Amino acid sequence: MTFGLTPNRIVVLGANLLIFIHLAWIGRDYMRLLHGKADYTRLELTIGRYLPVYALWAVFVVFVLPPLFGFG
Repeated sequence: MTFGLTPNRIVVLGANLLIFIHLAWIGRDYMRLLHGKADYTRLELTIGRYLPVYALWAVFVVFVLPPLFGFG
């Protein structure tokens, strides 16, 4: 078994962290919605405003990560 950083491990770890943070943020706003402290529009905005973060991660994975590991 080999330990250490590999491109696949970095990609999966980063994606998991992004998804976890996004789901926590959505959960917070959903709880506020259920308790009547926020409206549905806020929840929609929380979902939509995070899409650029996923796009930036994809750009990092495609254009930055390969040169760091000597690919391309």
